[in-house]
Amino acid sequence: MTRLCSSCKQTKPLVEFTRNKKGKDGYYHYCLKCNCEKSKRSRHSKSPEDYEIYRTSERARNAKVRSTRKGLHMLSMSSVKTSYNITKADLQNLLNKQKGLCVICKADFGTELRGPKKSDIRQYDIDHCHETGKVRGLLCPICNKILGFVEQSKVMPDDRFKSYLDRCSH
Repeated sequence: MTRLCSSCKQTKPLVEFTRNKKGKDGYYHYCLKCNCEKSKRSRHSKSPEDYEIYRTSERARNAKVRSTRKGLHMLSMSSVKTSYNITKADLQNLLNKQKGLCVICKADFGTELRGPKKSDIRQYDIDHCHETGKVRGLLCPICNKILGFVEQSKVMPDDRFKSYLDRCSH
């Protein structure tokens, strides 16, 4: 497959474009070469003082967003959307479908989406296939860590892990 670079107007293979999960087709508009040149021009167009002012204001803006409960929740939900391509509603549906329980050990983490307060820290991990990116389910952090080791070593410590992976692979 090929794509037209918006900058140099050349048609190039997709391997010459950076992946972009937010893009319509999953790639940036500029090829790698044009993107590098654009970044260099942008960096060199600013004086070191201007660049430091920009970085400082960006850090302050990010700190301000993180300091509010709503801002922190918004950041955590946007990272879920970016990382796993699921919405808040999808996550709530998955939580309800599992009745707030870990799929493997049945640990109870409730059916309410957790917010950003320290007492509200999400008590589940979103398990996904690293090959396809498809979300398989919600696990407690312990089962998620064990499953990571299981997948790497191919040794099943328990039938529950094997049956979980078998159900999710279909």
